[in-house]
Amino acid sequence: MSLPLPDALFLLALHPTRGTVHAAAYRAIEHGMRAAVLLELKLRGYIQVKRDGQGRVHPDAPEPPGHVLLRDTLDAMRRDAERCTVEAWLDLVQREVPDLRGPVVRRLQQAGILRAVERERIMLPDQITLPTADPAPREDLLAVARAALDAGDALKPRHGALVGLVVACHLERPVFEVRARAASLCADWVAERDAIVRTLRRVVAETEAGV
Repeated sequence: MSLPLPDALFLLALHPTRGTVHAAAYRAIEHGMRAAVLLELKLRGYIQVKRDGQGRVHPDAPEPPGHVLLRDTLDAMRRDAERCTVEAWLDLVQREVPDLRGPVVRRLQQAGILRAVERERIMLPDQITLPTADPAPREDLLAVARAALDAGDALKPRHGALVGLVVACHLERPVFEVRARAASLCADWVAERDAIVRTLRRVVAETEAGV
């Protein structure tokens, strides 16, 4: 899997031919992308997160990431507080880096994975949709995510994070189809061990409950 987690999640959230976000993920996708940014920063060694949700910017972090969304988030973390909690970091991303989709869409378009199509709507403004132009990266993501369900204790952190994000955003049926139940169980396993996925699930549940 070569795509960063924010790009991967957004690509899987899109219907490949309609180019719009699956209805099931409509209220969760923005939360999911914020968590995907944190997970990507964690996997790349920019931040450290304890199981209890306490985190900090790594004191010996690598060079700044090239992905503009990751870089802007990391800069905001350093300005705000290098020690924080996952929940506070999610709020920070929402406040300081409001354009989550823009950098991701531009990267996916530049890579030839998505194309922009203007769709006319009666009595409503025209809508820009993003159908798949090159199906190979999406098919690769689907294969990786589905194979992760059978990895057991050998589940790679990146693959587990992807499953956790997909399920938290209610995309288990479009992505895993008949294995949606197995995906939910795998995501439960990941959430028990990863504070970012666990916090995302709670935030999504509270948003959908109107809390």
